[in-house]
Parts: sequence; C-alpha cells; structure tokens
Amino acid sequence: MAKSRDAKTRVGDVFEIPIDDSRVGFGQIIARRMSSYLMVVFKTAHPRGVRPPVQDIVGDEPAFLAETLDAKIWNGDWPVVGNAVPNASRVPLPVYKVTIGSIDNWQVESYDGARHRPAKPWELDSLQPRTVVAAIRLQKALQAIHGAAPWSENYRLMEYEYMRRSSGIAV
Repeated sequence: MAKSRDAKTRVGDVFEIPIDDSRVGFGQIIARRMSSYLMVVFKTAHPRGVRPPVQDIVGDEPAFLAETLDAKIWNGDWPVVGNAVPNASRVPLPVYKVTIGSIDNWQVESYDGARHRPAKPWELDSLQPRTVVAAIRLQKALQAIHGAAPWSENYRLMEYEYMRRSSGIAV
C-alpha cells in the first residue's frame, strides 16, 4: 500500500525490504541531507510475515550503508514498520571526497556538508565521492548476500565496513 501524500519519511524510520517470496530484511533511515537519506540495511534475513521488535532490528549487524532517495518507501515497496533513534556510535556518518571550485581542489566533506577541509593525498584513495544511489540497488545488494540475486562488484562501495572506514577521518 502506498503512503499517503501527507505522510513524511522521517529519520529513524525502520522499513522492510523484500529478499524473495519467503524472506525479508530491514533497513533504517539514519540521516537526511537535502532530499536524500542515508540508509543502513541490516544483514539478517527474516521469514516473511515475522516482524522482530524494532530494537532487535536496529541492533542487527549492518550490511550496507548508502545515500539514496525514499522512492521505495513512498510507493509502498518498503513498508515502514516502526521508528527508533539511530545509534550514531554503531552507524557513524560517513565523510566524502568532493571537489570545490575547481576539479583539482579535493576536499574532505562531512556527511551534512557543513564542514570541509583540504584532502591529504592518502585520503583521496580511501574516500569515495558523494554518490546518491537508486534504492533498488540496496535491495538487490541485500538479495545478493542472501543468494536471491547475482552479486555485482558495484555493491562493494555500499558495504557497511567500506563506508564505516570513512567516518574515522576527521573533517
């Protein structure tokens, strides 16, 4: 069922993601920047129709982290099942490499875009540019780790461990 037009997607929303006919996974919106959302997708597959408590869902091990839009939530493909305050110590916000002013002026930028500083050469290799991916890519990545869809190397850049490393770089 699609959400009504006056419903709002909120930070903290926990949602269900289909894996196959018998299993689902879950994700959570952990931050918002302009019109995009930072979403974490948790690793565990659950039987379809079985909904663990929201606190158990958000306590699961993260599998993927990506900035995306809320289209799959808005059109009802990913139903919201609850809301919980995101745990910033478990899922810290990433930082990115961006260019400012000219193509060779690389900066390290905070997730919210409020802070930046010149990037050190070694940081350019370990950070990725800010990218907003299609929500379906997160769904397909979750399906792939559970054997319900083929794996693509493009999913590696959304792997939680890869994204988490960037959060340790100070801006």
